[in-house]
Amino acid sequence: MKRALLFAGFLLLALALGSARPILGAHAAPSTQDAPRALVFAPKQGARLARTVAITHVLDVASIATGPATGGELRRAPADLRIETKLSLALEDELLALGSGRVERLRRRFGTGSFHAELGPKAPGTPGAAARKAVYAVATPLVGMSVVSTWVPEEQGYGRYYDEGEALEEFLESLREDVDLRALLPAAPVSTGAAWTIPAKELADVFAPCGRLPWAWPKDLDRVMARSFSTGIGGGLGELFGGSVAGEAKAKLARFETRDGEELAIVALELDLHLEREQGEVAPDPGALDENAQAPSAMATRTQWAFRGTGELVWSLGAARAKSLRIDGDQKIGASVRLGATRQELELAGTLALEYGVR
Repeated sequence: MKRALLFAGFLLLALALGSARPILGAHAAPSTQDAPRALVFAPKQGARLARTVAITHVLDVASIATGPATGGELRRAPADLRIETKLSLALEDELLALGSGRVERLRRRFGTGSFHAELGPKAPGTPGAAARKAVYAVATPLVGMSVVSTWVPEEQGYGRYYDEGEALEEFLESLREDVDLRALLPAAPVSTGAAWTIPAKELADVFAPCGRLPWAWPKDLDRVMARSFSTGIGGGLGELFGGSVAGEAKAKLARFETRDGEELAIVALELDLHLEREQGEVAPDPGALDENAQAPSAMATRTQWAFRGTGELVWSLGAARAKSLRIDGDQKIGASVRLGATRQELELAGTLALEYGVR
């Protein structure tokens, strides 16, 4: 009897220990190594990387008011407007030369560069909503072209030239090479639970991949709307990062794990960002390629952007580069646009979702 009870006790203990083990999926297993590891950008020279980027905005206009540019009463109008946009990039990068923590010579081919915008009522199901909806599909003139960026130590910046195809030289001035997400990395080796902070100003290359891209805006798109997209209202955020930048991203190493034999670091992100920029007379966007168009009235803009969200960075320890990034959260925008003798003010609120993929 004692032997039977003893055997039963061992059996129950074995079952308990077995049930306490994590159930591992076919493609993911947590790493048992928790010693500090270095998260560094150090891929192999000559590596070819295919990158995809998608940034989606959904914004509802909370209020819109119009009035004279010199002051005076603003007239408020109904604000039944939703703006939905998606920026999509497919980049083919060749790392020609690497330095300490950076690419010193990069050849980038723009496989895809599109900006899709839909403007319509907030409630798509309301009668007549489809007829009131406007859809715009815009491409960057850089699609199909190759640009080489070379690090110039004396200037602490990059020089660029077209390696394949040719477009306006001024497009090169607003491009940036960093879509490697290096700004999100810790300065020293980290173990599970370690935390670090990233100042908002370091996140420009995360939220504005490739810098300020040129777009060939269609002629039937209102100029104020096109300019609004360029200054961060449902569009690129590159210009906003050139103004007042506050806030930070908090990063925490959630865990190490192995997927399909690849060791990965999983980093959790919390972001709280505040950007503001005021610009005086603005030249026509270089994406407006119609040489016969009349010179437009001077436009002045002031944009405030606030974002709070979370995200996850997946970093390959073996390849020493990013594997993926996801960020999503809520955004609020206040904008003032002065065009000629007219001033327009808008308040918008909605969501932003950002996804990077690298292979």
